[in-house]
Amino acid sequence: QSLGHASTVDAYPKYYTELNDDAGESEDTTNGYPDQKKGTIKTMFQEILLKATSSSTNGTNYATDDRIFSNLFSLFFVLAGIFGDLLIIRICLTCAYIFMLPFQILMNGYKENYAWIAACIYLHGSTVVRLIINEGKVKLDEKQEQEALWRYFYRLSGISRLLFKSHIAKCFELVDAKAGEKLNTNEYFYIILDGKVDIKTSFNGSNNEYTLVSGESFDVKHLKPLFRVRGAYLQGENQRNYFVEHDLIATVSPTANAKLYRCSSESMHELCNKVETKDASQGLLISTLYETSERLRLNGRSSVHDNIHIRSAIFDPLEDFEQPAPYLAGSGSLSGFHHQILHTLKASFLLPWPLMTWVPGLRQIGSLPFPAQAPPAVAYEKKDDEKDALSKPLLTSSMSSYNEV
Repeated sequence: QSLGHASTVDAYPKYYTELNDDAGESEDTTNGYPDQKKGTIKTMFQEILLKATSSSTNGTNYATDDRIFSNLFSLFFVLAGIFGDLLIIRICLTCAYIFMLPFQILMNGYKENYAWIAACIYLHGSTVVRLIINEGKVKLDEKQEQEALWRYFYRLSGISRLLFKSHIAKCFELVDAKAGEKLNTNEYFYIILDGKVDIKTSFNGSNNEYTLVSGESFDVKHLKPLFRVRGAYLQGENQRNYFVEHDLIATVSPTANAKLYRCSSESMHELCNKVETKDASQGLLISTLYETSERLRLNGRSSVHDNIHIRSAIFDPLEDFEQPAPYLAGSGSLSGFHHQILHTLKASFLLPWPLMTWVPGLRQIGSLPFPAQAPPAVAYEKKDDEKDALSKPLLTSSMSSYNEV
């Protein structure tokens, strides 16, 4: 009985009995503890753990202290608080609960503890698996030429293939338009893949005509959620916005058919308001505004683009220098996943103050909505669709529920 107290008997009944037998006591001391039954699964696990962690001195086996497992799961809990990346945090928590399981077995913890530990291992472990799968190669629809469309958005904003497939690809469809066909610019936003489109615009009595080619997009009014707030702080006629209120007629050039990606106005508004696609929408807005302003500067159809009949290089396969680094999240490459883990460990390592300088705004990135539009100082007559759009919240339903929580 040199091991001492009752907790030792509870933890190691078999070995406690052996020590008493060596001292001449033939009774089974486990009989005094009805909770301990020889041959149970718990006892079997205890014996396996004790054999794996035991050391031999003078022919007598002494169980290694449970401090090994206690220190291990405590270490991983600490690491979960040091790193800021979701994948690393989940890996640390999974390991912590895995090492907590043998600790509970050795300590004969309460039965409900095993259920909680198993639930935590499943919760965090399944998340680790899902996050790792998300870093794999993402296959896009070849018939809809989604690969070319992703390269277009990637070059504008750097969006990953997974986010593109999950949020953007399903909103765009590839359509074939015949030469001379008039396009519905009131309900759709277009990106030209092949061919040319003749554009006529009018605003406040001013008319413009020009031709758009592969790689260019229209109509910018469908990106209204990204810049409409500005109008609330202008007065009278100055409040009117050319990009939102101009009349635009788009017709496929009579010389050849065209292929275009199109997205409905409602889906375009949703993409503009989603946190996941905000960068892509802003990149598209900047590109479209640049093209529009360049056309206004040219002030007419005479342009070097009029003689271009080939697909824009923005849809071409990525050059080596354009490929996303394999150590970055969203690169779509599991071949260098160990480099990604090492890079993430280094990039997300953050000790508390005063050991390291705290990074401001960790939880605030993408957490706030666009500010609501104030009532105009001098209202002008709006169309019915504009009134409906202003009455709707700027956020999508998913983000609205997030902010309500």
